[in-house]
Amino acid sequence: MSISVVTYHYVREIKKSKYPNIKGLEFVEFKDQINYLVKNYEIISTEDLINEDFDNRKKNIILTFDDGLTDHYKYVYPFLKKKKISGSFYPGVESALHKSVLDVHKLQFIFEKVQDRKSLLSKIFKKIELKGINIDNVLKIQKQLAQTRDNRFNDNNTDIIRNLLQYILPIELSKSIINQLFKKHVNTNNKKFMKELYLAPKKIQEMIKNGMHFGAHGNKHVWLQYLDKEQQYSEISISKKFLKDNGVDDNYLSICYPFGSYNKTTIDVVKKLNFKIGYTTSDPKEKSDYKNLSLPRYDTNDFKNLY
Repeated sequence: MSISVVTYHYVREIKKSKYPNIKGLEFVEFKDQINYLVKNYEIISTEDLINEDFDNRKKNIILTFDDGLTDHYKYVYPFLKKKKISGSFYPGVESALHKSVLDVHKLQFIFEKVQDRKSLLSKIFKKIELKGINIDNVLKIQKQLAQTRDNRFNDNNTDIIRNLLQYILPIELSKSIINQLFKKHVNTNNKKFMKELYLAPKKIQEMIKNGMHFGAHGNKHVWLQYLDKEQQYSEISISKKFLKDNGVDDNYLSICYPFGSYNKTTIDVVKKLNFKIGYTTSDPKEKSDYKNLSLPRYDTNDFKNLY
């Protein structure tokens, strides 16, 4: 099956925005990239994939957009609609309902404000040491992670910070550190920030009515592989209910695993909940064990030097 999948996050006029250092794709580059893909690939939808309605002799590609950002409504959606292209979008439930700013995004905006990652890491280490945690032990875990995860697009200090605060440290400690840093460096009204950052249900419904695909991205954007079966079922079933409440057809359910995190239990859960497609963050060169429920994806940066 000749199908590639590419993932996007922030797509905006970055340098003109309130956050000019956010890591994302400039809108002008996005347009150039889509024009390149149109010329060199057949862009198909997730529905086409489920229905097997595509020409396998051609180079097919699916466009996916993670996290349900307002960027996707303001910039991506109008451009795709104009080009008659269907994209696949994956919002978290809590963020879409404006209940909270997800920790993963708090960290991204901390990075936007703090360019000196070495200094930032040093401050985080000091906070960790105050809790009696051995830094050498933490770095051993980090070294193991670095061998198994795709860190091509991050410098070493950024990669260590991400792994510390998203995986290695106890959840309550990592949340506390993220909240302290977010308050100090970003210092924004959370309600206003959420409204500016995340797609709301009305916009999601509009996009669905105009041919865009929406799929599950969990409730709280957590590492599914580290949850037990009951917890995974809750995360994914809440996301499924949100999709159905907003007009998604039960026959076209797809999921994009937060952080690309899943395991055999996750696959069992998504099968039980009638999901047809699952997107990961795995390297497309790697073998997929679960076929359509563990499809690998390219990063937008993989295409940057081609157009």
